[in-house]
Amino acid sequence: MHQPEKPAPDLEQWGADMRRLVRLFQDGFQAVHGFEPDEHLVRTATAQEAAEASVLLAEAGAHRTLLAYYARMSAVELPDLENGIWIEDVPTLLHDRDHPTRLKGAVEDTVTGFATDGGGGHYAVSATTGSVYHMTAGALYTDATYPDGLSDVAEAGFSIAAPDLWTFLDQLRTELGEAVDVQTSWAARHPHSGSE
Repeated sequence: MHQPEKPAPDLEQWGADMRRLVRLFQDGFQAVHGFEPDEHLVRTATAQEAAEASVLLAEAGAHRTLLAYYARMSAVELPDLENGIWIEDVPTLLHDRDHPTRLKGAVEDTVTGFATDGGGGHYAVSATTGSVYHMTAGALYTDATYPDGLSDVAEAGFSIAAPDLWTFLDQLRTELGEAVDVQTSWAARHPHSGSE
């Protein structure tokens, strides 16, 4: 039974929420972890980027949720959140050959890779279902040029990260919010940790 597609979120609000959470996360990071955080980024797409994304992603056969995302948002870089996650901007997305465009093995599908994690894994949106796939580095054919965009993907390193891009983005916002809560709780229990 096919489930109806989740409606698109207010991406401007999502971006604002993420930027607020990033500021809080960075502000509390050093006191908890003992070192400064890397630079974190949540970018809104410019009008030119949005127009280019619409054309380029449509030509590439990307799922409509990616077109909607890149019409409002651009790169998101969260290097210190768990293992790190990087959602790419459109030029990187379309001109970087680090993502396969067709998968076989664990799943047979056409995909658009849009993000990576700090462990060398890839996230891709299915062009047919809109599901977000996660493939660990070891699960993909290791030739970075992916002949004809085709990559074998092993069962062991393949998973469905979310049923759709909107759920994936909600999960990312929740994970960042939980990390901020953990830091806030830690700071409340250790009020003098940052003082000399």
